[in-house]
Amino acid sequence: MRWNRQIKGFGGSRWSCYETYVKGRVDMTWEEFKIEVMRRNPVLKEDGYVFRPDRAYIIPTITDPVIDPSFPANILDNVPYFSQLDVPHTDGRYWGTDPDRRDDTPDGCWMNQLRDGSGFGREAQGCPGPMEKGCIRPGSCNVTSLFMLMKHLGLERRPQVYPDGQYISDWLRREPLTPTWLYTYMMDYWGGGKQVWDGVNPTSAMNSVHCARGDYMSTVLRQFAAEAGKNLDVSYTASVTLSEYRRAIDGGSPVILNSRKMHHVIVGIGYTYHDQTSWMVAHDPYGKRREDLSGWENYNGCGNNDTHGRGVRYPFHELDPVYMLYPTP
Repeated sequence: MRWNRQIKGFGGSRWSCYETYVKGRVDMTWEEFKIEVMRRNPVLKEDGYVFRPDRAYIIPTITDPVIDPSFPANILDNVPYFSQLDVPHTDGRYWGTDPDRRDDTPDGCWMNQLRDGSGFGREAQGCPGPMEKGCIRPGSCNVTSLFMLMKHLGLERRPQVYPDGQYISDWLRREPLTPTWLYTYMMDYWGGGKQVWDGVNPTSAMNSVHCARGDYMSTVLRQFAAEAGKNLDVSYTASVTLSEYRRAIDGGSPVILNSRKMHHVIVGIGYTYHDQTSWMVAHDPYGKRREDLSGWENYNGCGNNDTHGRGVRYPFHELDPVYMLYPTP
């Protein structure tokens, strides 16, 4: 690892420096960086472990795996794809059929953005999908990604209890396993059994707070594995490097990754490189984002069973991962 890159004009904590210059660009974890950067820059201790804009500092050089001929492509071809807009995979009619929850959910179809940039809202006219209460399509990338990983692992036997050992609801015992089932299960336990609506934007509801948490999804995976009698552990890390991601893929494990840049959860199924850039190959449940991550090139239609997000590629260094998790034997 070379430490010969000089920066000046940056101010902030070691974590801020790691997020700005190192994370996703250099094969180094946060734990490694926070110690080594102090050794390379002793003045940081004098300044209270804070970078000052008027000083120059040495940080690790960006790793460019493209110049390394030993960097191969590897794409897993046995991971199923599901869209978060498929019916019935995230169809709100399930949530709306439970009398215990029906009054806690908004009316109308809450769909993704339209091609002209507009969107559907409460009691929208011309909604192409079902109009039942509680449509959870926005923000359901998390449970749909979890569903893809579980289908890949063959984890289809549902647990009969919540993580605290209490028996699951009658609704969960009755309904088939879908992303909506996972959403309801997680919201029952971590969300108090309610889908919170702010009156305008359901994507800002507790769905994003609870169902997108990697430690919660890890708990669900372990529960399903235990129910299936499988000896499965889950590796969860909030410090994601390209080498760690490659190691998971090379081990045959798809990866759930939460991208801060996209505000989005996707399933990593491989990696490759092109045009001097390292790419993550992913199953994106929402569709295909532009390769510069500036917007959406194609997104899946509401209930159309579209697969625009199957095997798409995104520049790894731009994703700014919040965390990744993957199963380990």
